[in-house]
Amino acid sequence: MMSSPSNFKNFLQKYAYKTEPENITINRPITKKKSTKLESNKSTEESPPKKAKTSSKSYTPPEVYAHLNPLKDIIAEDLDILFIGINPGVKSASSGHHFAGPNNAFWPGLYKSGLLKEPLTFNEDETLPSRYNYGITNLAQRPSRSSSELSKDEMQKAVPELLEKIKKNYPKVVCFIGKGIFEIFSGRKCTELGLQPEKICCNFIDSENNLRSREIIVFAMPSTSARTSTYQFRHKLEYFIKLKEILESEKISFQEPSSGSRELS
Repeated sequence: MMSSPSNFKNFLQKYAYKTEPENITINRPITKKKSTKLESNKSTEESPPKKAKTSSKSYTPPEVYAHLNPLKDIIAEDLDILFIGINPGVKSASSGHHFAGPNNAFWPGLYKSGLLKEPLTFNEDETLPSRYNYGITNLAQRPSRSSSELSKDEMQKAVPELLEKIKKNYPKVVCFIGKGIFEIFSGRKCTELGLQPEKICCNFIDSENNLRSREIIVFAMPSTSARTSTYQFRHKLEYFIKLKEILESEKISFQEPSSGSRELS
């Protein structure tokens, strides 16, 4: 016999889901998650702190490389570009030539950017002034395997001598090969490589025995060392190309000091 609608409804309600199970279903993951988080925090607190990573490279006293001779400056007055490295590497000091390290991007970059008409090697560095009116020097003169083996203090102490060398030879452009060396020289952070806002003002006697003034253009680019993996060769080449464009600009011929420039002194 069929039950009445009222009885049938009561029968269904007997097995219907109530609101409590739904809340329980939702709350279970939250409770479990809180427990896991607390356990994770506890585990982290109880674990010993990780040791900070230390570099294997550190300051090395001069006597370690005392058997190597400092490199001779490749320099002359009124150069178009004076390239400035941070210090000679072991390979360069051993060979007696600049940027001689394996896979160094300096010499290929000069040629492929058009700053050289034909490829040169480090063995021909002394020909740069006579053939292209370029020169090379370093901030620190003592050789080392890595620039990190120099102390910050000795590099900072070398800045006045480098500045005097620049003013004495009055190149049109100085190009710092490495962000770090420019920051040491300028005393500020380098936020962007390439042409810098500072100028180096100097006075000199020209070929006609006239006293002249010049604002030397300052350019900074990535290190050409193969150790600098942050920039691949194609990226380093872009800065050589930018440097060539600046050199070809008519503005650098004999710049007279302007009131709006920032002077490095």
